[in-house]
Amino acid sequence: MSGIVLQLCGPMQSWGSSSPWNRRETERHPTRSGLLGMVAAVIGLGRDDPIIELATLRFTIRIDRPGQLITDFHTVGGGRPREQTPVLARLKFRKEGKGTLVSERYYLSDAVFTVAVTSDGGDILDRIGDKLARPAYAPFLGRRSCPPAGAFMLGRHEDPARALFDTIPVARTAPRQADTVAVDYVTETPPTDGVTSTQEVRATQPLNTFRSRAFASHTTWRSTHHLPAQMCGGVGLDYLQRLASIGHDETGGEQGTAAEREENR
Repeated sequence: MSGIVLQLCGPMQSWGSSSPWNRRETERHPTRSGLLGMVAAVIGLGRDDPIIELATLRFTIRIDRPGQLITDFHTVGGGRPREQTPVLARLKFRKEGKGTLVSERYYLSDAVFTVAVTSDGGDILDRIGDKLARPAYAPFLGRRSCPPAGAFMLGRHEDPARALFDTIPVARTAPRQADTVAVDYVTETPPTDGVTSTQEVRATQPLNTFRSRAFASHTTWRSTHHLPAQMCGGVGLDYLQRLASIGHDETGGEQGTAAEREENR
């Protein structure tokens, strides 16, 4: 099934699912709601626009590097006059001396995820592919404070999910004195190759519009696969050079070109 491969990497990422506002936790991998929001931004959908056209999208996530969980002690409004602090419902201000809002915000630091994007039908993949070079709105990795870095789009592939297993290098250093490397995958259908998987259910399927903030339950399966150690492409410049070395992808996309462009920055 033809599709697109994206790589989500950056200093920080945060993929929330059910956190209350003052404790903004993150899942350990991108969520469906977060990925759909990123795609919606790229093609120019607003927060009030219906997202039914995104329903056919399917994601396969390879966890190249899980990253480290970090916490940000976050305050808003501290030291400001009451009328300059965040408002409550009905545009009312907090009581004098109570205007500082405190929250804990969690992020994944130095994580890398390679994502295959496919669709059951329609021309949505063509729209996404066309817009990735010139997004309508800037994509971000779960939160606006988390921009992507590196080679964001790795190109079009005839079978992008399969490419995550045998073509696209893993963004990590190869293990010493080992022939294989354990890599986790998150899929939206159960693995069919007999690999043991763990089922996860989260409220990450958006309903209607993003502004409505209504979500249905969504099921994913996490499994571990042992890939050949030579699939590891290293990190930093080594990885970009490895991407460039595999050249254009099988459908004539710009996988190598994107990597070379990032390498030459």
